[in-house]
Amino acid sequence: MPSRPTTRFTAQGLAKSTRLNAVLKKQFPAWGRQAVERVIGSGKVKLNGRVVKLSSWEVNNGRPLGRLPILQQTRRRGNCLG
Repeated sequence: MPSRPTTRFTAQGLAKSTRLNAVLKKQFPAWGRQAVERVIGSGKVKLNGRVVKLSSWEVNNGRPLGRLPILQQTRRRGNCLG
């Protein structure tokens, strides 16, 4: 079974340390709140090369985030599915 495509980015433009869920919501505005929580809780987010499962984890500018699955958007309600 082929692996799902993933994406990486570096946290930028943060005035102060910001919660991981807020950083992801800003970076991926099409993702719903539940989709962001599901991705984080499933261990599919890496910060500084380590898996992070807490939405409240603080992220600072310049920190690399990776291994994020690319979510598909459904047509009915605009929800993102992982």
